[in-house]
Amino acid sequence: MQNPDTVSAPIDPDLLAQQFMLQVAGPLKRSDVRQFELLFDLIPDIFFYIKGTTGRWVTCNIASLRLLSLTKRHEIFGAREESFFPPLIAEAIKQDDLNVIRNQVRIINKFELIADERGQLIWVVTNKLPILNKSGEALGLAGVTRILPESDALPGPLERFREVIAHIENNIALPIRVPDLAAMAGMSESHFRRRFKAAFGVSAQEFILRTRLLAASRIIANSADPFSVISLRCGFSDQSYFTRQFARFFGQSPKKYRLRWRSS
Repeated sequence: MQNPDTVSAPIDPDLLAQQFMLQVAGPLKRSDVRQFELLFDLIPDIFFYIKGTTGRWVTCNIASLRLLSLTKRHEIFGAREESFFPPLIAEAIKQDDLNVIRNQVRIINKFELIADERGQLIWVVTNKLPILNKSGEALGLAGVTRILPESDALPGPLERFREVIAHIENNIALPIRVPDLAAMAGMSESHFRRRFKAAFGVSAQEFILRTRLLAASRIIANSADPFSVISLRCGFSDQSYFTRQFARFFGQSPKKYRLRWRSS
């Protein structure tokens, strides 16, 4: 595990602005925000992006291009999340984006799954702020996302779930019961379920499922192991159930996923 002393301190929401203000008359264009490219291109471990009012990409930094397996900035213009991420991830990101833009709310230190340039799931922390013009009208959003290589790096509000997340990650092949996780966190089961979903955006059961799919996707992309073996290693006693859940999340079967990423 990563030494907690080496992890950057989580962002204090009280120090953040409520939104960006830009003196822009019409829809947001790349030329309006190019100064942000110049800054964030210098930060290789932060994914920075700006999107317009419909959630389509306006621009991003070089790190984001690499994450999305792109080489030229113009390839990102007007893109949607479903062009890059599995269906369930893309839809969740889209809903978050529209909430930020339409309701002018912030997303601070959100712990979530995205897919990297190899199509493998990774945990990240995301922050998003709405962008407004001087009249208070929405122009889009600005966001920054960083990879969390270890559960030790959980940001402040999620710290209370550190032991729970570590337990899930370290025991994916075994049965994992929500009442046991609640006891581990020192909460009643009902309280734990509410707090967990509020913190992570999904239920504890869905989080466990996605953690298992994360592990399975990495094994599938990097080995020739039979899917029956992989499903058991990742906590799925029924291979057909594993295949259905994998296809639901990634939008393709384990076989097609392997062919895609092992041939790339």
